[in-house]
Amino acid sequence: MPVLRSNVFAHGVGEPFDITAALVSVPGLSVEPSHQRYSLVRRDALGGRLAFQSGSFEAEIEFDRQGLVRHYPGLAHRVAPP
Repeated sequence: MPVLRSNVFAHGVGEPFDITAALVSVPGLSVEPSHQRYSLVRRDALGGRLAFQSGSFEAEIEFDRQGLVRHYPGLAHRVAPP
């Protein structure tokens, strides 16, 4: 969602942007702040790739031009509809 709001691929903004998200633990349902940073790695015709950092966790995530995830290494990738 923060990538959707940022319009990073539409505007080609190269500056990193920070957000604070709510991290909800399961099953306890406690809520903690999650400080996140997104940085543009590259743009391409399909969207691009952002570096994501939160605490000690880092990943490079591929997004489409609208800011929806195409590939999140080790977690998810978009599949074609049937």
